[in-house]
Amino acid sequence: MNTDVSAEDRVISLGPDLAAIPERLMLAHARGEVLFICGAGISRPAGLPDFRQLVLDVYEVLDGGVHAILGGLPRAACSQWVTNCTGLTDQQSAEVRRFTAEDYDIVLGMLERRLDDKTRLSPSQSLPPLMGR
Repeated sequence: MNTDVSAEDRVISLGPDLAAIPERLMLAHARGEVLFICGAGISRPAGLPDFRQLVLDVYEVLDGGVHAILGGLPRAACSQWVTNCTGLTDQQSAEVRRFTAEDYDIVLGMLERRLDDKTRLSPSQSLPPLMGR
């Protein structure tokens, strides 16, 4: 009888009171295919950006035009907020709308798809750091 378990089925436990993580996700993370972004309300008291600020920091580096609009939105802006997107492409305007709906993970995915070919870096290049601003 074969008792081997494939990487597809194995899980990794990081602690007795923590949920097990599928090994395939950990392997994908090691290959740079997965990025885990987690928050539990501790980032701001610890001096780290919250998810909203992280998205703003990313836009500051990668798309100054959209950043100028997003940076001017009040924290309480919601999907009902009317934002002037004059000068932006339809894709950029859609990103602004999703930002005001607080769909930050979707916004980053939209930005990634839009800039995919433009943001591929050679091994000698790197993006400026986003933290510590």
